[in-house]
Amino acid sequence: MMFLLLLILLTCCVGKAISTTDPKQIDALVDLYSSADGPNWSWIDNNAKWQISYANNVYTARTDPCTSTTGWEGVLCAPSAVGDNDIVKLNLTSHNLHGPLVDSIGKLSTLKILTLNENQLTGSM
Repeated sequence: MMFLLLLILLTCCVGKAISTTDPKQIDALVDLYSSADGPNWSWIDNNAKWQISYANNVYTARTDPCTSTTGWEGVLCAPSAVGDNDIVKLNLTSHNLHGPLVDSIGKLSTLKILTLNENQLTGSM
């Protein structure tokens, strides 16, 4: 009986992918972090800092902002119609962002709310 239960569980769950976020959306967040002096941002919750590393002159996301156990501060996600995660809100008010607003912010195609006030960003959208 136990074997049958295990077989049923494996059959129903094998092949189902864990929800992830579109890599283009994650890249857009990494680009923003890179161009807006991310290492010097101010955080409300140090446990929810963006999980981005720097090596060989390249910034890289270490975790998925939508599935990370600690989350990425200011990033709100929602399930998409196809079962993945979409970034729907980005709130980085008063986080000490400095520098140009990157064009790749446009890759956040599912974004509904963007709040970047009280920072020192330049450029336009």
